[in-house]
Amino acid sequence: MSKWLMVFSIILPLGAANAIVIPAGVSIEGTVSFDDSSSFVFDAVQDDSMGIGTSISSITGGSAAPTNSISQQLTDPLFINSNLSASNVDVDFDFVSYFFSVDLVNNLANEVEFFFSFELEQTASVNGDDAGILSEINLTDDFGDAIFSSEFELYSDDSQVNSEFVNFSFLLGAGESLTFDGLVDLTVFNYDTSNFSLLTEASLSLTSLVQNSTDVSAPGTLSVLLSVGLMGLGFRRRKHIIAV
Repeated sequence: MSKWLMVFSIILPLGAANAIVIPAGVSIEGTVSFDDSSSFVFDAVQDDSMGIGTSISSITGGSAAPTNSISQQLTDPLFINSNLSASNVDVDFDFVSYFFSVDLVNNLANEVEFFFSFELEQTASVNGDDAGILSEINLTDDFGDAIFSSEFELYSDDSQVNSEFVNFSFLLGAGESLTFDGLVDLTVFNYDTSNFSLLTEASLSLTSLVQNSTDVSAPGTLSVLLSVGLMGLGFRRRKHIIAV
């Protein structure tokens, strides 16, 4: 049985900013991957990057280097940056796909709440009647329910700017674990003298860990959770284990 609570929330640290510290007994492993089996980039100009902290791969022409997948503890933000464009060249539906996930494990004796922030910035433009952009970016929980979703299509002399974010949290009891996932799918096409450009910047950050009302991610400081309308959309989920 699951219990959901929709909240408007931000974390405000008091005192000097500290790097996230993951205590022993807690694991927060992030993975970000370029899906080279579903991506086809032949004619569009691609200048992409992905990573976690300083572990970074570059993606151009549909190929990632030095690796198409990066995994490590999420002490630093996970990010995907994509820059796709074409001008006066035929682009017969190029596809770019990324996926990412976070595995949460609480092996402590008490409940731990994991707080995250997901941010998305996009700038898109299409010039001419024979170009188009399709963007789909989703973040889902371990049941496949939406945490965040952003989709748009752009055609024929149009432009669009997206700036969105969501704050959310998961509450895990002792010995519990879960995985949540994200997807970035971008499709572009261009013919004749038309042109397009699409800049996408997405990032996922662990902002805090709280155990029994104590912030265990920033020793020596206090954190205040404010429920404030219009400051960001999040949710909180409590998992229950039912003994049989």
